[in-house]
Amino acid sequence: MRYPRSRHGATELMPMPGAYVPLANVSGFPAGIVPVTRVRAGEESDRGASRDIVDQVARETERGSAGLPIAVQVMARP
Repeated sequence: MRYPRSRHGATELMPMPGAYVPLANVSGFPAGIVPVTRVRAGEESDRGASRDIVDQVARETERGSAGLPIAVQVMARP
């Protein structure tokens, strides 16, 4: 699954996309991000309506995300 950049404040309800970031900070492993592509028009979201709060936040985050970067986080051993 891919996630575009989250809107400000959205991650408090949807922690999974950033769950590995603190691991790099506390472990001392070198880490960075590599931009891969951008969200194209028409790719914003294919999520259906849901009562799950995480799905709702993800759908809202993806709405209007055309043009935002998609990146992967890379971590290595020290």
